[in-house]
Amino acid sequence: MGLFLVWSSFQRRNPVDEDRRKAPPKVEEVVDAQGISTFDPEQPLPEAVEGKQEIIAIGSMNPNDGYKLLVTLNSRGAGIERIELVEQSSPGKLRYRSLGTRGGWIGYLSFEETEKGLKARSIPRGSPADAAVPPNQSHPVGLQVGDHIIALNDSPVATIAEWEKILGSIRPGRNVPIKVRRELSDGSTLELTYSVTLMEKPLDVVRITDELAEEQVVGNEQRLSLLTTISSIDGRILLPSQTNLKDLDVTLNGNWLAKPLEVPEGTGVEFTLPLEGWLAKSGTAAKIELVKRYRLLKAQSKATDPVGMGYCLDVETVIRNLDHRAHQVAIRQEGVHGLTLESWWYAQKISPYFFDGAGIRDVVFSDSVGGHQLITRNSIFKYATGNPNAPEKSFFSSGDPVERRSFRYLGVDTPYFVSALIPHPEQPDGLSSLAYGVTRPVADPSKFVSGKALAGNVGFWFETAKANIEGQAEVKHRYMLFAGPKDPSVLQVHGLSGCIEFGWFGFIAKPLLMILHLFYSIVRNYGIAIIMLTILVRGCMFPISRKAALSAQKMQDIAPELKALNELYKDDPQRKIAATREVYKKHKFNPASGCLPVFLQIPIFIGLYRAVSIDIELRQQPLIPGLQWCSNLAGPDMLHYWGNYMIDFIAGKGSGWFGPYFNILPILTITLFIIQQKVLMPKATDEQTRLTQKMMMYMTIFMGVLFFKVPAGLCIYFITSSLWSLVERRLIKKHLANRPTLAIEMGGGGTAAEHPKKYVPDAPAKVRAPKPPEKLSDIFPWLAKPKPNGQASENHDEPTTLRDPQRRQRRDPLKSKKRKRPT
Repeated sequence: MGLFLVWSSFQRRNPVDEDRRKAPPKVEEVVDAQGISTFDPEQPLPEAVEGKQEIIAIGSMNPNDGYKLLVTLNSRGAGIERIELVEQSSPGKLRYRSLGTRGGWIGYLSFEETEKGLKARSIPRGSPADAAVPPNQSHPVGLQVGDHIIALNDSPVATIAEWEKILGSIRPGRNVPIKVRRELSDGSTLELTYSVTLMEKPLDVVRITDELAEEQVVGNEQRLSLLTTISSIDGRILLPSQTNLKDLDVTLNGNWLAKPLEVPEGTGVEFTLPLEGWLAKSGTAAKIELVKRYRLLKAQSKATDPVGMGYCLDVETVIRNLDHRAHQVAIRQEGVHGLTLESWWYAQKISPYFFDGAGIRDVVFSDSVGGHQLITRNSIFKYATGNPNAPEKSFFSSGDPVERRSFRYLGVDTPYFVSALIPHPEQPDGLSSLAYGVTRPVADPSKFVSGKALAGNVGFWFETAKANIEGQAEVKHRYMLFAGPKDPSVLQVHGLSGCIEFGWFGFIAKPLLMILHLFYSIVRNYGIAIIMLTILVRGCMFPISRKAALSAQKMQDIAPELKALNELYKDDPQRKIAATREVYKKHKFNPASGCLPVFLQIPIFIGLYRAVSIDIELRQQPLIPGLQWCSNLAGPDMLHYWGNYMIDFIAGKGSGWFGPYFNILPILTITLFIIQQKVLMPKATDEQTRLTQKMMMYMTIFMGVLFFKVPAGLCIYFITSSLWSLVERRLIKKHLANRPTLAIEMGGGGTAAEHPKKYVPDAPAKVRAPKPPEKLSDIFPWLAKPKPNGQASENHDEPTTLRDPQRRQRRDPLKSKKRKRPT
């Protein structure tokens, strides 16, 4: 009986009748005993409607149009194919350009490789392709959708890789010819040569794939963002391991009907997909229609709200019930993925968790009761690898409290950019009371090459609660998709401030970052601003450095006595330790006094490290304007590209120790570290100390390997700090007194071992030593305040000429007499 009931239920939910599917679209709805909509078996199924594929770009690259984003949409799944940041800081200079290439750009044309050439499926408004100059006035300005590009700069192109290679070799601002083959309405073809002025390539925050060959990571899935499907309808439920309900794959991979959407002060597109015919294939009779609307508004000057700042895309999903009776429906909304990978092989992102390191792409969210939370790429892929049949990892479900299922934002972030869904002002509860949510890898972990899993693609989706939609009614879900930089002022407006992770020493990093920006506003060069900030920090730490220098000098003074102790008690470690303590006590020396200043400097060092390494303002900022070398202080200086001829172990992206570029600033940094270690470290007094110093030397060299890919801004900090330490120690040493050395008196001509306690100090000249410097004005006299005329010097330790008449005689060899100095 149980098997019969299961079989009969399956037949009711999934009727299979090929003849009915082929019949003309005429249907009469009935309801079975369970209340599920079915069809009269005597009536034909309704027609399944689908549109044609279209690529639609909203926004503009022309700065006069007032857009900060350029969004490319695809009718296949009504998803997002690409989001570019097109804001310009000055005419012709993008505020956030792509760092993956130094070549020019004509716009994202969404190419399709065909036998006739590269087919342009989209011409963004305001792009160089849109402003291409025709050969004569009889042809319209700009390339057109459907044109086949066959040559660029007099070189034939047949693939996207060839197109990228040629563009990458041409600098922005140059004028190049583009040869296209255009199909006319009468069926004939025409070859035209347009002239295009290249521009900088804008940063693509979100993209469907890594189109640049050097950024491609094998294993990542090519998938559109913000796809939507039905998760529940009239008792049919989509399981977490499934991507769509039976026969509803069209919602993700089918073509929706597209039409322009009028938006005041902006542009928009509306996608529609009738589901009646598709639902009928699985036995559900429901006249349901899905509608997705995308609106992009122009940026407003001095705006302080998320809508007016121009970094948000308005996303609205509508479930429309065209039936005469109610239906219970819920949707599954996918998030964003495919964020930029421009810095994945060198960038470091700090994790708020001690044992779970952050990746280049991580899922971020904030519920209504907790703060910012991060689900790392490592944990997502680790779970997927252990559960290959169900790689989705739940991070909230319907059993959780409502507060845990209501969110301030949901998104994916990278070291310098973030894209997240946030509630719309007109529907502030759009992300509240959700039913279920999971994270998942948008990739196949088994295909990753060693060392490149760090660039794995991750994503998420969530399901809304079931809504009872009455006949001829609709339910709306409206959000805003933020896609922009991790600029603290921008994130604060959008409620995303938690996406910037400063770590444990954020209370130090934030003030240093403010000071750095203040210096930049004065000198207009971040390289110089970092140098100024380093000098300021080291100047404030001068009292600590002075104590460390005094401790090191005292250690050098007692080094001979310690060496003698090592010889005397080399066979008696306990007596050697006791004698060493006596020496420390006699000279009032504390070995920890030299280490304490170092530990006090560590929080400042880490805070400054974090401030420099996460500041997006350093991105694409040059050290020397006009030079390609070191043109991005947020990345390595990239002196020379050696990825073409160096082995992968050395120069591989992610898989190599050093990366594809040879960098000169880390070499200079480590060289100064070694010099600093040689100059500042006390001389070794025994073999153990000598071995320790040798190990420290090796560790410094190994640290150079780890530092080879650090941002150039950090190298500038290290170089400046090392030079300061060397100069500071030399100046302090000049002011230190000549301390008496210790010797051993060998009574009766015996050996040192026979007289272990007969130590007498040398008798140096009784010259009063000057005080060690206590402030910067003691080293740099020009920093001291001028004294009134006639005022005596305050330095009583070193008499002036007026207070010591004999000093002038000692300076003049002709007038001075030879004086005997005590021996």
